[in-house]
Amino acid sequence: MKARDRILEIAYQLFSEKGYRGATTREIAERAGFSEVTLFRIFGSKERLFREVLERYSSVLDIESLVEGGKPPSRELLTRVALSLYGSLRNNERLIRILLSEAPSHSTTDSVTCVYRDFVNRLDSLIARVLSVPPSSPLPRIFHGSLFSLFLSEELFGGKRLSDGELRAFVEELVSLFVGGER
Repeated sequence: MKARDRILEIAYQLFSEKGYRGATTREIAERAGFSEVTLFRIFGSKERLFREVLERYSSVLDIESLVEGGKPPSRELLTRVALSLYGSLRNNERLIRILLSEAPSHSTTDSVTCVYRDFVNRLDSLIARVLSVPPSSPLPRIFHGSLFSLFLSEELFGGKRLSDGELRAFVEELVSLFVGGER
């Protein structure tokens, strides 16, 4: 495994266990079997490392590939985007829990806040393309916010994992609100 990949894997594990503030670059490098100098040579900063972890372990790349091949607005494409995004939330539950617990302590200029905002803006842009609306429209944020809210209320705080059928029903209703209300 390449140094970059190994460091990203260990960084993801440690960010998921300890949060952004709790995971040190020294510990990440040591656990990955490299020096801290190597980590900084590859990533430049802890913030950049965190950005790349989010990039790799989120659904953004999957959503980008879906959007590139789709014809907006498409019910099927929007459904696939929603299911991909929700799957990413499920797969990254530990990291999301840690980031939520750190959120009250973040200032508006904090690294984590900046990385998160960039991530959400990128997601907004992708969903805007699917919906054929300008990136400044609130619709993309409403769309992925609905999925995040479902994840928080049902799975993260509610302790209930939705069945595939329940998730599919929710996504189909959500998509129908955004694609001409047709069913």
